[in-house]
Amino acid sequence: IYVVGETTEAAVRNKLNLESEGSHCGSAESLAELIIKQKSCSRVIFPASTLAKDNLQKPLESAGIKVERINCYETSENTELQKLMTNLDRYQVLVFFSPSGVDSAIKYISKEDLKTKKYVSIGETTKKALGKYVENVACSKKPNLESQD
Repeated sequence: IYVVGETTEAAVRNKLNLESEGSHCGSAESLAELIIKQKSCSRVIFPASTLAKDNLQKPLESAGIKVERINCYETSENTELQKLMTNLDRYQVLVFFSPSGVDSAIKYISKEDLKTKKYVSIGETTKKALGKYVENVACSKKPNLESQD
């Protein structure tokens, strides 16, 4: 079992009583490199969101590893999001955990807040998504809040 991030590693260990590899990778791209380097499998089952990028699947397939992607869940916007995003005055920093979170929330952030707030991404893929709208995005080195300086 391969995972990205310590939280998923803990869930696999605690809920499934199984060990996993890759929690140190921090991104799908790095995890793909690890899987390819280990040459330990010829086929991977990839449970994912309907919105998951292909940044794990493509490199694996290019390396000759068959990927069976299973869309396990659908990501959707919170129906209360616009209301929740109306008053950001009390916040100095906005933290985003996923590209879909950026896509959902960004339309409710004022142009002024796009210029004046600080923005943090959890992971490089989210940083790229956020970077389309704001400059100077801080990015955690690992996919967790604790690694953010």
